Amino acid sequence: MKKNKGWTKGWRERWDHDISEDDAAFKMFHWCIDKASFANTSFIIMHNNSVKKITLKKGQFITGRFQGSKELRWSSSKFSRVIKKLQETYDVIETKDAGFGTIITVKNYEKYQGNGN
Repeated sequence: MKKNKGWTKGWRERWDHDISEDDAAFKMFHWCIDKASFANTSFIIMHNNSVKKITLKKGQFITGRFQGSKELRWSSSKFSRVIKKLQETYDVIETKDAGFGTIITVKNYEKYQGNGN
C-alpha cells in the first residue's frame, strides 16, 4: 500500500479533549489520522495464495500490530494496549480484524479532516 503523503488538518479542539492529557493515546490518535485514507480507495493484495480486492472508506487504513509498533517505535504490547484505550476509553476509533491485518476506522474522521473545518 502506498504511503500517504501531503498534509492533514490540525483540529483546534483536540487540546480540549481528554485524550490530549494522555501522551501515548494522543500520539497514536494523530498517527491514525495521518494514516487514514482521505477518500474511498480500493487496491489488490495477495493473501494466502489468493488475490483479494480491499476497499477502504474515508477515514480507514490497514495496519498490523508489528508494523504499527515499528512505525511508532513502541513495543507490540504497548501498541495493543494503546489501540484498546483509543477504542474503550476515548471511543475515537473502531477496529476490525481483516485476517491479513486490522482495519482501523477513525470515528468522526470528517470532523477532524473534513472540508468544513
